[in-house]
Amino acid sequence: MDFLKSRWRADILFVILGAIPIAVASRIEEAKHALTFDLCKDFGVVIVSLAVVDLLWQLVAGGEPLSREIKEIRDLNGLTRQSHRIGLIDAAERRSELLDEHKSFTELVGRSSARIDISGFTLHILVENQRLLNLLLSKAKQKVAVRILICDPQIAGLAECVQDHVLNGMRAEMETTWTTLLRGLATLAPNEKKYFQIRRLKQKMMSVSVFRVDDMMSVVHYLRSKTTTDTPVFVTTGHGYLFNTYVQRLERFVSQTPVSHSR
Repeated sequence: MDFLKSRWRADILFVILGAIPIAVASRIEEAKHALTFDLCKDFGVVIVSLAVVDLLWQLVAGGEPLSREIKEIRDLNGLTRQSHRIGLIDAAERRSELLDEHKSFTELVGRSSARIDISGFTLHILVENQRLLNLLLSKAKQKVAVRILICDPQIAGLAECVQDHVLNGMRAEMETTWTTLLRGLATLAPNEKKYFQIRRLKQKMMSVSVFRVDDMMSVVHYLRSKTTTDTPVFVTTGHGYLFNTYVQRLERFVSQTPVSHSR
């Protein structure tokens, strides 16, 4: 804002300065001093015109197009550098607004080749989307390591993390998801079950939902005032600080929660 004010003052000053040679030209007899008359007039008109145009751009469009583009490019370079440093490759106000290649759980799982980690309060999507669950089971049969972590319905602290009117519904979803996962686990052969590990967190509350496929991870921080589908999400890769930070966090939860094979 201070920059704009100083720029307005500079433009007004140039308008005044440009008016001086125009005033001088008005007092020159054009017939006797044609060259001087033209120089003063043209010089003044050019200065006043440029100053007025710049003022109009600031008042109407917020600045001249080129200066705005330069500023945007400068800001973009800074953001790109920061994103590359920490491994951020996508971010949006909700998952449905992510880039197409990061949006679909099913497509991401379909492209996986080594590891899949999923954690969340209820992960009821695995009940609602049987295709996704079946795909996870098929990946386990292909020896892709699948680990799933959800919350126990009676975990301490859950009531403080969610709105009161959804608490009972979430607990019911947790139980339904768990039953569905156990049923899916039962369809695997004994030598395949080690690739499909399910865990139920019973003590420390998780604060984020993580969906990791190989070296890419999407993260949603739980907000009490918003549903998960309306919560900001970001995507990171295994080549930066963000990915490593959330992997370490997930590993701590997983290491503290034994693999389950029954209720």
